[in-house]
Formats: sequence, structure tokens, C-alpha cells
Amino acid sequence: MKNQYFCEFCDILQNKKNLIIFQNDIVFAIEDIDLASSQRHILVCPIKHIENSSYLTSNDLQLLDEIHKVCEQILQKSHPGKEYKYGYHIPPHVSIDHLHYHGIVLPIRDQFFGLIKFGRLLYPMSHIKELILQKNVQKEE
Repeated sequence: MKNQYFCEFCDILQNKKNLIIFQNDIVFAIEDIDLASSQRHILVCPIKHIENSSYLTSNDLQLLDEIHKVCEQILQKSHPGKEYKYGYHIPPHVSIDHLHYHGIVLPIRDQFFGLIKFGRLLYPMSHIKELILQKNVQKEE
């Protein structure tokens, strides 16, 4: 998908590399700006601009696996032995129009992020993959 408007994450990738805590050929990671939400809260994004989970296809399944692997490695390295929460926001609850995966070290400290802990705003990787597979089945019918 072509980026036709300002994207905060694309801007970081292109102009604010000092904010990037990890990058490879496929993904990059940054700290979430709300540092008060937990001991650590990171976002892992694809380098390729994908607006949100609605634009994912079965061709992106390996990308999703790489995103999770990187997120998990970063958190396990910085906070070994802790519990973590991972997931995506899905439309209409998307704050930035660039796909990003949250990795949060538990416990979550404030009430808003507490909602995430209980899965009301953050959907696990398995849910996103299921939506992609459902989309493929509908196309075949």
C-alpha cells in the first residue's frame, strides 16, 4: 500500500532513526511513547507501510511471525522471566495508520492500558491470522 499522507512510523523510519531500538530488512521496533503504562511497552512495525490489519493477506503470514519473534526477543532480553502481553489493535480502534504490534511487560499500570490486559482493545496474533484465513476462504467461495 502506498503511503499518501503523513505517517508517524514512516517518519521515524526515514527521519528519526535515533528512536529505533531494533531494525532488520523486514521490521523495526521503537519504544511506545507512554512509558508510564508498564515497565516496558514497545511497538514492532513492518518497514513496508501497511495501514492496518485489514490490509493483511496470506502473503503476510511470515511477516507476522517475524514481528512477533522480534517483539518477544526484545522483551525477553530486557525483562527475562516476566509476563508479557502482545497484540494488535484492529479497526476501528487504530491510533496510527501503520500496522504495529504491541509488546508490553506486565503488569500494566494505568486504567486505560488495563483494558488492554483483558483483551478489549488488543487482539492476539492468532486472531489476526484467523481473520486473514477467513478472508481467503471468502475469496475462494
